[in-house]
Amino acid sequence: ALDEATAPPAGRISLTHSVPQTAPSLLLSPSHLFPSTFIFESMQRRGFLLLTFVLLLASSAVALNKARTLRQLGINTVNLRTNRAVDVYNADEVVNGVSAECRRLWMAKTIVVNQNAQGTVCPWGSFGAIIVNHTNTQGQGFRDSAGRWCGSFVESNNGGTNLNDPSEHSEINAIRRLGDRFPFNRFNAEFWGALSMYTNGESCPMDAAAEVWAGFKEVIYSVSIDDLLKQNWNQIDIDSKRVYQKSDSIVASRNLVLIQDVDWANQIPFFAWQNMPNNPCPAGCHKASPGFCADNVPYVPKPLF
Repeated sequence: ALDEATAPPAGRISLTHSVPQTAPSLLLSPSHLFPSTFIFESMQRRGFLLLTFVLLLASSAVALNKARTLRQLGINTVNLRTNRAVDVYNADEVVNGVSAECRRLWMAKTIVVNQNAQGTVCPWGSFGAIIVNHTNTQGQGFRDSAGRWCGSFVESNNGGTNLNDPSEHSEINAIRRLGDRFPFNRFNAEFWGALSMYTNGESCPMDAAAEVWAGFKEVIYSVSIDDLLKQNWNQIDIDSKRVYQKSDSIVASRNLVLIQDVDWANQIPFFAWQNMPNNPCPAGCHKASPGFCADNVPYVPKPLF
């Protein structure tokens, strides 16, 4: 019985203990209600953990076996697997003393290289590359509106001229032509290390790796891999920065800088119509048929300088 101190006032009913509290331990989960489900989930977790353990064990065994073999052969090793910092700049920044206007002017010429090669204002494969030496004041080049020298032309090329060679991207072609004129050796290492690669489409992993091996000072691009994917171009979804970051063991490329989105607004229309039939043609062309742009007037080659 309740004593006077705990009894409720007359005429009132106490609700304090009217609803019994269920202990948490008595609550049943679906796994308790259906033991087979619980057992199946438990087996899945254990199976995954066991598989992970087996794979790690196998990997460790391979590594240990290699290490044992190297010791037996007396071969030493070093750890060069490090990520290096890549200096990334935007289109409006002055980098290595070169104005943003100079960068735009050089990038604009990458599409001219392609137009001249394919004889049309709207080339289907709009990828173009130009190699520039910003330290040389004696070659073919130009000045910006402030009279500053923008650098000298070294080499150029467009991609896809040989359909039997899938590695014929514009950057690769330009590097090959550069090597024909200036062999890549210790005598020309300083020359190659002063060069800048301009490409209107961001370098794919293959091209980025070639730029690393070439030891270029700068790589400048306009339309990113992400932009190209959004326009339905076939691309390997690995941006060039990641390739450069993984190249720390290649001494020649350790000072490479990356400049992005240069002349983007002028370049993106040249990549937007080929695989997106509803997108407009670039200026100077019209829709001759769905998914095809034709020149408004017969094409006349344009001088680079």
